[in-house]
Amino acid sequence: MTPEMVRQFWSLVGEIGRPEWLTQRDDDLVHLLLNACQKQHALSLVDTSILNRYISIRLPLIRDIVLD
Repeated sequence: MTPEMVRQFWSLVGEIGRPEWLTQRDDDLVHLLLNACQKQHALSLVDTSILNRYISIRLPLIRDIVLD
């Protein structure tokens, strides 16, 4: 995952973070975030897989950011 992808992802989380995300199951939230990223940028299968793992590992942080 490139540094640019990381910056874009966290920018996306900051822009579209919503409290209703907190009620989503982990798998559903990962899917929602992946779809939002794919709408902004065409992702290869490899990038999608990497981003999926990246999001999954950071779900607690994402949820904390949405709470603030």
